[in-house]
Amino acid sequence: MRLSNLIQLIGLLLLAAALRLYGLEALSFYYDEAENALVARTYLETGQFQLPSGHPAPNGLLYKWITAKFFQWFGESEQISRIPSALFGILTTGLIFYWGGRWFGAGAGKWAAFLFAVWPWSVTWGRIGRFYGLQQFLFFLLVIAAWKLLENNKIDRGSDEGVGLKSKLFPLIAVLVLTTLSLLTSLTTVHALSFIPAYLLLKLVHCRVAISPTTHETRQTLQYLGACLILFAASFAALYAFAPGMIRMVLANTQGMVLQPLYYPLFFRENFGLAFVLFACVGTLMALFRSRSGLMVIAAMIAPILVHTFAIPYYRDRFIYYVFPFLLLLASLPLSWASSVAFRAWRSRDQFFQSDLFRKAIAGLVLLAFARSIVHNTYSAPRSSAAIVRGSPYTLAREVADFRGASQKVLPLGDNVRVVTTDAVLSSYYLGRCDRLYPFILPANQEAHYNMKTPGFRTTEEFFDYLALAEETVIIGTRRKFEVIAGTDEGADLWKRLRAEAANLWEGPLDVAIRWREANFSSTTAQQQDRRDTMTGKIEKTEEEWRAQLSDEQFEVTRKKGTEHAFTGKYHDSKEQGMYKCICCGADLFSSDTKFDSGTGWPSYSAPAVEDNVAAIEDNSHFMSRTEVLCAKCDAHLGHVFPDGPEPTGQRYCINSASLDFEPKEKETE
Repeated sequence: MRLSNLIQLIGLLLLAAALRLYGLEALSFYYDEAENALVARTYLETGQFQLPSGHPAPNGLLYKWITAKFFQWFGESEQISRIPSALFGILTTGLIFYWGGRWFGAGAGKWAAFLFAVWPWSVTWGRIGRFYGLQQFLFFLLVIAAWKLLENNKIDRGSDEGVGLKSKLFPLIAVLVLTTLSLLTSLTTVHALSFIPAYLLLKLVHCRVAISPTTHETRQTLQYLGACLILFAASFAALYAFAPGMIRMVLANTQGMVLQPLYYPLFFRENFGLAFVLFACVGTLMALFRSRSGLMVIAAMIAPILVHTFAIPYYRDRFIYYVFPFLLLLASLPLSWASSVAFRAWRSRDQFFQSDLFRKAIAGLVLLAFARSIVHNTYSAPRSSAAIVRGSPYTLAREVADFRGASQKVLPLGDNVRVVTTDAVLSSYYLGRCDRLYPFILPANQEAHYNMKTPGFRTTEEFFDYLALAEETVIIGTRRKFEVIAGTDEGADLWKRLRAEAANLWEGPLDVAIRWREANFSSTTAQQQDRRDTMTGKIEKTEEEWRAQLSDEQFEVTRKKGTEHAFTGKYHDSKEQGMYKCICCGADLFSSDTKFDSGTGWPSYSAPAVEDNVAAIEDNSHFMSRTEVLCAKCDAHLGHVFPDGPEPTGQRYCINSASLDFEPKEKETE
């Protein structure tokens, strides 16, 4: 490797490391991370890969073992649990750099490695203590080993003859070992093995169409195809023997699911933009003309997605994350071509207008479109890499509730308080226990959580009877699950009653903790709340209705209590005269007469335009004590109010632009 390439590789590895290792402790665990940490802890205590309930946890064993070793060496923490995933993301960056260069040229390898280092999807999973980064790393190695086994670089040597058994033995052993390690990492790897028969089929078609194959090569390819089908069947049989319950659960989950052929393309379109999808499609066409290396990368990217789309239609974005490096390799091909054209044009800039103007114009458009896509995904998007590194709970993996912060409100209450939760695994990790599950969390046919064995409630009456028997109870969980249950008639009544009669209520953007005492029980409180809602004209809609009405950013801010980035809002420096209304219900909130420049980057006002339209509640989220500002008509989150504003009120209402809709003041006519 040349010195310049080595320097570029080191730079990319440092960039990948910075984006994956900085601030790893910022977010709480989400469900899968907490399960991984609990199993690692139990393994160190008992030598068994199981949850504290005694339920076995066969999926992701290799990463759980690695996590346990890191706990043993460095101590248990959220940060330590996530470091292995970050390290595998860094190593995968290096693999993409080297093998992308070998398959498609140095430019494509460098661009693909850069995209993987900074792209929000890979950054997100590189900061999560779960096996997906390890699965991706092993899958890339498996593709390399399969490439060495099936081709053994004979294309590079220009030979069309077979190669000896000894030169095949090491790649064959590598394929078998990596397959075993991959299955120990994730049971879904059995789907990933579909890339080998897919490549061989593509190779047969390519040979028939593009070249005149030899009889030996055709026979050898068919033999490989038969052998890999046997390997595929053996892997599935071993998987079924090792974890039959997991297989039956996956098959049960896929039954009755509606086929969605465009689920994964739409996922990429919605999260990465149309330009990214178009470049990936163009890159796929370009790879078809890169001989067998292009066919291998296409098979490694497309085959697992097709299996998860049509054969096992159990749609989860994370299930196809391991193919992402190959998608980036394909997307980097047009980018590599455009950058090479631009580089040559720059070197001969004195003759720029003398030839190939159309080619140069196309290359320029490609570079501009990709630059815009990179800036959007890495910096300006709500779920950008920059937002993830800063600790945003809204990621491409999932929304991460601050269960750690909510639990710290509960722990000082002592061991006698009962815990009812929406998330048994998270409560077990942060509180050390979970007594019961919140009503309607469990499916109708289950009496207890399937792996934590925590019992649930069948009816609201059973739930409130349980509360009546306890001296003190805390109901803790993620806002998303509370809201899903509150979307039903019975769940809505339960949620309203809990909030009205709570002794204390702590709410974050994505988490809720309710402290309940039986002494506070009052049948009139809920009735008073209903009367107050009627008198104020309270507007209530389902989450789906709000999503249909609002943009993604507006929904995230107003309904999920998010916060837009400073100095990015539409109205933060607006000087126009008029009325700022609620984006959700249109209620008059703030007048431009009270707007002032606070220098904070958010629109600031000294007083509401209509006092009754703006409500304020205590906000103890994120380890801070603040006063949250809501729309009194529809409960939309607006921002916060602080006692450091100008006279005469002394108040500074710090409001998100995404919560507002501006109505200009009509100009007076003479």
